[in-house]
Order: sequence, then C-alpha cells, then structure tokens
Amino acid sequence: MLRDILEVKPGKEDEEDSKISLGIYLYLVFGENMLVENIPQVYSHLELLSVSIPYIRVLLENNQEIFVFKGVLLLKSLLKRIPADWLEGSTSDDPQLLSLVDPLTKVIVYNSVRETRETGFICFTLLVNIFNAEARFNLYKYLFNTLQHSGLLGWTVTHLKNTLALFFKDPAIYPGYTEDKICALLSKLFHLEHGAETDLLEISDELISEINLGIYLAARCPDYLTEVAAFKTTIKVWAFQIQEALKMSKAHWELKHKNESGVGPDVSIQVGGQNLPSMNKEQMGKVINSALTTLDIIHFNLVSLLNKLE
Repeated sequence: MLRDILEVKPGKEDEEDSKISLGIYLYLVFGENMLVENIPQVYSHLELLSVSIPYIRVLLENNQEIFVFKGVLLLKSLLKRIPADWLEGSTSDDPQLLSLVDPLTKVIVYNSVRETRETGFICFTLLVNIFNAEARFNLYKYLFNTLQHSGLLGWTVTHLKNTLALFFKDPAIYPGYTEDKICALLSKLFHLEHGAETDLLEISDELISEINLGIYLAARCPDYLTEVAAFKTTIKVWAFQIQEALKMSKAHWELKHKNESGVGPDVSIQVGGQNLPSMNKEQMGKVINSALTTLDIIHFNLVSLLNKLE
C-alpha cells in the first residue's frame, strides 16, 4: 500500500518534481510526525526506510538548500526508528542502503550550512550503527573503498577499532572476522599512497585515527591471533614511512615560518596539491602555526606507536 502511494507513475512530464513532492510528503509524515498515526502500522522500520530512500536521495542531491535540509531531517527520523546493532547478516551489502553513502557524504563535506552538515553527520553515524558488529565488517570494506574525506575516514577507523575490541574479547561469536579478512582490511589502512612524500596534513584526521588503531593492535591484540599479531611488522614499516614524511613536512612548514617576515603583503600557500586563496601575513601565520601543531600531534602519537611496536 505505502509503495503504491509512493510510486511515481510512468508518463509524468517531470519525474524529479514528483519525487521531490513525495519526498516532502514523507518528511511531513515522518520528519514532523504529521498524521503519522494514519500510516498502517504493518511496516517494519527498515521497510519504511527502504521505500523512502529514492526520495531521500532526490532531496539530498537537490541544489536548493531547503530540500537538502528536509532530506537529512527525514533520514535522521527514519534511522532513529531502527535500534542500534539491529540489522544483521548481509544487510550491509544492500545496494539500497549503500546508495545513501555518496549523497550523504557530499552533504557533510560540501554543504554551505553548518546545521545541515552536522545533521548529515548524525545520519552517517546512525547509518553505521544500525548494523550489528558482524554485519558491519562488509560495511567497513565498502566505506574504506569509497570515502575520500579524511575526517569521515578517521571516524570510521575509530569505529572499526571499537568493533575489533569486541572481537578480541570473544572471537568465537564473530565468525565473519577471520584473521585473513581482518589483515586484508588493515592493509587498506596502514598504507601511504605516496610513501614519504605523502601530504600528511591532507590526511591528518584519518592518519591520527590509524596511528591510534595501530597502538591498540600492538597493545591489545591477543597472541593467539597470529596473523593479526604478525601484521605489526607491516604497521612498523608504515610508521617509519610516516616518520620520514614528518621530517619532510616539518622542514617545509618551518621554512615557511622562518621566511614569513620576508614575504609580500599577499601570499599564497599550497595544501593537498591545491593553492589556498591569497592571504595577508597574519592569516598565513595562523595557517602555518596550525599546520605545525597538527604535525606535532601526529609526531606525538607516532612516538607512542613506535614504542609499542618495540
């Protein structure tokens, strides 16, 4: 019945407008609880989310802010109906659910309104948390293969660390977390794409989370998980690469800091291979100090990791 109501009939002149209208209808019902009691109570929370996803995506991908905001509010409302750790098995491979990741991450990263970005991030965390630990393994693989934003990757790495803590306590109840699968997943994380020449500031959020994951693995991985324990050798090689990259990055930014007084009134800086807008000396000084502080944080955590690996 609900699917029949939401079906966009063929022959419509503007199918997207129809989907937007139905998306707003869903927002009013589930986002604002308008006449929600009139919806037959025979649908599971997952079913309600599934039938709504095409319309949520249209709202999230719209170029009008009001529609995007209604989209994240609708998604948040539907996700909150599903208890944490509720979905299991192969549900994390559902293309319908995975189709939310791309438009949602674009809202989180690129939307100009802070409240919309923050609500989008809440939706991202809710989406990950509706799957139980066993089902999340395939979701982690998908996210590590698709996410490009360092902050979102960093959050996901930390979430993986918390899930591995559950696995280490009782591996028998998590059969999906075999040692070879865990090592294959870790190999995606403990890898510098450009070696010592990697721009550490561009990946600082994920890098700090990965270092903390390495510290956790070095300190807490049970000895009987021999393949995972042996992965510490790979982590050590990766850590030494970071050490070299840190030396190069700090030398670069310290030189910028030293020469700051000698530059003209308007200067530009390159971060992550892209030029930042021109700025005055004071603005540039703040950027340089922020960069050096971030590199110091990475160095502090890296020292702890190397000490654990000795």
